Amino acid sequence: MNGTIPYCIPLNETAGFRGDMLKSLLESLPGSLFRRKFDENWTLSYVSDGITALSGYPPDELIGNRCVSFGELIAPEDSERVWLAARDGLKNKEDLVLEYRICGRDGTVRWVKEISAGVYNGKGKLLYVEGYLADITLTRRLAEIRKTEDDNERLIREINKQYNELMQFNYIVSHNLRVPVANILGSSYLLEVETDESERRSLIRYISQSAESIDQLIRDLNNILAARTPLNEKIEKFSLSEIVQSTLNLLEKQVREANAEFEVTIDPETDELRSIRSYIQSCILNLISNAIKYKSPERRLRIRITARKENGATRIDVSDNGIGLDLKAYGNQLFGLYKRFHRHIEGKGLGLHMTKMQIELLGGSIRVSSEPQQGTTFSLHLPDQ
Repeated sequence: MNGTIPYCIPLNETAGFRGDMLKSLLESLPGSLFRRKFDENWTLSYVSDGITALSGYPPDELIGNRCVSFGELIAPEDSERVWLAARDGLKNKEDLVLEYRICGRDGTVRWVKEISAGVYNGKGKLLYVEGYLADITLTRRLAEIRKTEDDNERLIREINKQYNELMQFNYIVSHNLRVPVANILGSSYLLEVETDESERRSLIRYISQSAESIDQLIRDLNNILAARTPLNEKIEKFSLSEIVQSTLNLLEKQVREANAEFEVTIDPETDELRSIRSYIQSCILNLISNAIKYKSPERRLRIRITARKENGATRIDVSDNGIGLDLKAYGNQLFGLYKRFHRHIEGKGLGLHMTKMQIELLGGSIRVSSEPQQGTTFSLHLPDQ
């Protein structure tokens, strides 16, 4: 940033804006009109009275760097950025739109927006830069306030979400552990007083079953906690159609027993996905497993898997013609932990919770549409990683 750029011709004389009427009009505008060199001091040859409101310095103290140069007013944090942007723009003979801070005489910092352009001679050499400075401090502060408010809202939503999840975990642990722990305590007490050998064996078996229930609950919760932390998983490119095919291979026995019919349509531009492979396969496996589990006994199961680009993201739909679900009654509980809505069908209520959690960890979302006896469609929306 030393000296005048090579293609800039230094001014030997100061030129003002001609025309009393025009000058009067320009002087009355908010902000400040200027003409300057493009040197390391941003030397002003003319600046209107509006500069005083912006900087605290009257024009006669700034013109020709008499007391301070305009370059010295530019905040050190912005100086190099603005210099480089101006240099490149002038080199390409482009209009300049620059935003930067200036430090006033009393220490006040203001944001200004400079709209300017180079003036060149017949040979294309830069003579000077002239333009306009507007005070955008208020606009900047409002933008920062809005950003802070948005950040605070996001933080509050995240805290509420984590609090609700913590309460859910607390409920699960207290509720689901209470019965097996009570069984173990009660059976242990009876063991101390029971003398009949067959009864003792029965009590020991009861204790063992209760202990297995506790162990299974702990393993389920560990799996959920592990799935929340994808730090050891790497983002990679893979084929979505290969993921679907390998998932169908894994579920071959269930697919055969359900006599399920599949239709897979994956848009070629969507087939290559960049994400966490294990998460995507886990989600698709859970959704296909659910479709098989909740098939209708009245018709052959048909599962349709489609993938396409939508609003810059990848959308994957898994649809079935199964027994469906009343979303008006259960929609707000659908992805809850240990939530089940068809008691006659075996399950834990973990799959959809895990699927939603993994999709959200990838920055995506999951939606569902369903009606009783009309089937269900789960839609995964995944941003490009």
